[in-house]
Amino acid sequence: MLPIRLVLIDDQEFHLSLMNHILLREVQTEYTLKIFKFTNPLMALEFLRKNEVDIVISDYYMIELKADEFIKVLKRENILKDLLFVVVTAFDEREVMKRCLEVGATDFIRKPLDKFEFIPKLRNLINLAAHIRFQKDQMAFLSHEIDKAVETIKRREKEIVHRLSMAVECRDTDTGNHVLRVAEYSKLIAQNAGFDRKFTELIHLASPLHDIGKVAVPDRILLKTGKLTPEEMEIMKKHTIYGYRILVGSGIKLLDMAAEIALYHHEKWNGKGYPEGLKGEEIPVAARIVAIADGFDALTTRRSYKEPWSLEKAFTLIGNEAGKHYDPELVSIFLKQKEEIIEIYRKMQEK
Repeated sequence: MLPIRLVLIDDQEFHLSLMNHILLREVQTEYTLKIFKFTNPLMALEFLRKNEVDIVISDYYMIELKADEFIKVLKRENILKDLLFVVVTAFDEREVMKRCLEVGATDFIRKPLDKFEFIPKLRNLINLAAHIRFQKDQMAFLSHEIDKAVETIKRREKEIVHRLSMAVECRDTDTGNHVLRVAEYSKLIAQNAGFDRKFTELIHLASPLHDIGKVAVPDRILLKTGKLTPEEMEIMKKHTIYGYRILVGSGIKLLDMAAEIALYHHEKWNGKGYPEGLKGEEIPVAARIVAIADGFDALTTRRSYKEPWSLEKAFTLIGNEAGKHYDPELVSIFLKQKEEIIEIYRKMQEK
């Protein structure tokens, strides 16, 4: 049975005992009542700060804290929400009633207590409190279920991205853990650049798809061990456009960002990149971040056409390319995270 929790406040023990007796003996309800009695409103306030309560029934005239002031404190501390506050006052005190209603009182019970008024009014209040509690519990349950569903979707998105990025790795034997390191480097840059959690999570998931367009590049070019000819290089450059075409148009934020990164991660800050020759902040920031992460990882890993550079040499080149190839502000942020970047590199080295 759903318990309804009531707090009774009155500096007269007799009135407390009378209300308690009527509630337990004469108010017929399907709910279990848990009643807490206080002669001091300040002690009641401390109790309300630490415990969930459904109904408060308080005498108006309290030496320590009158009922309207009590309600103001509850409202200020966000305790009044979903709480029914009933003021006990004299029959003809209309100004008191008006003042209490204005600050948030739910109802009144008038002195001296009349059982013919008190009993049905309390029964209705108890039913209302039970309804509020039920709605609140339902909302909490639904919120929990929504959170679970969102987490499931995120896990599925992550798995889909991982599987798609593996398609590129299967064709390009040089890449190995490249996409995973790029994801970690990109996340680190975004976090330290001050982007919010939502953006940081998106770029972490979207960045592994930056080279998805390579699935459309012919093997004779993609797997070539020597230097590409100018004609072959032009074909290779089209992987940015292919990747964009694969990813664009879904309406899913993750894939929309991935499409943007795929298309623009080879643009350069000075406008000499490809495929569109964008310059500076014309290049979407996610692509600017991934460009640094991708470039650093390409330098520090073995490829069929080159040996890996040392970390320090790679850091130096990235720094020298600030304002030319890369966004200078993002490069500065990247270089300030050397220790964390080295840790990621060591943890995710090729086996």
